[in-house]
Amino acid sequence: MKSRNFGLIALLLFVAIISGCVSMGPRPLQDNFWQDRQAKIGVLVMNPAAPRAMRTGDQRLLDLAINELANNSLESHLTKLRVDDHEKFCTDFIEGLVSKGMNVQRVSLPLDVNSLSEFEAPLDGSCETKDYRPYIQEAGVDKLIILSLPAMGTTRPYYGFVPLGPPKAICMFGGKMIEAKTNKLLWSYFYTSILAIPGNWDNPPQFPEVTARVFEAVNISRESVKKSFFGPSVAKAIP
Repeated sequence: MKSRNFGLIALLLFVAIISGCVSMGPRPLQDNFWQDRQAKIGVLVMNPAAPRAMRTGDQRLLDLAINELANNSLESHLTKLRVDDHEKFCTDFIEGLVSKGMNVQRVSLPLDVNSLSEFEAPLDGSCETKDYRPYIQEAGVDKLIILSLPAMGTTRPYYGFVPLGPPKAICMFGGKMIEAKTNKLLWSYFYTSILAIPGNWDNPPQFPEVTARVFEAVNISRESVKKSFFGPSVAKAIP
C-alpha cells in the first residue's frame, strides 16, 4: 500500500509541477526572513482545484470508460464540494505575517503560469524554472508567496476495471515564496494527505463518510503547510 501511495504522490507532484503549482522538493524558510521588515511581501491565493475521483493503476481505454461510469455518482458528488473556508485560511495566513511585523499585502493580479518564460535555473533547485520576475515586479512586491490547492478528492487503485481497494480521501496543499530580483525560491512546501475512509464509504448521493474525510485531509495538509512556514508554536496561535 505504501508503494501505491508513493506512486500517487509522484503523479500528483508531476501534474502540479507542469501546471506551475509546485516546485521540486521542499525548501525550508530561512530564519533571516523574519528580520527583513522593510521588504514588501505579496501573497497570491490561487483558486482551489475542482475536487475529483482520481484513479491509479494499469487501465486501458475500455477500463477507463468502465471505471468512469462506475464512479459517476461519486464523481458527481465530489465536483459539488466547495472549500468554503479556503479564503479564511489564506486571510489568516496573511494576518499571521502581519502579527510578526512583516510588510504584507494581498496580490490580486491574475497569474497564468503557462505564459511565463522559461528560466535557466541552477540544478540545485534554488530557483524557479519559470521566470516569475516580471510578474512579481508588476505586482509591486519584493517577494511573492503563492498558496495553492492543486488536488483534492479521492484516490482509488485499479487493475484494469477491477478496484484493488476502497477509495481514500486525498488533498495536496502548499505554497512557495519567490524573490523578485533573482527568481530565487525562498521557501517551498507541499503536503499531500491521504486518509482511509472508515466504515461504509459507498453511501450515495451525499457520501457523508467520504465528504468528512476529504475535508479532514484538506485541514491536515493546510496545517502542515502553516507549520512549515510559521513554525509549530506560532502556527498554533493562528486560527
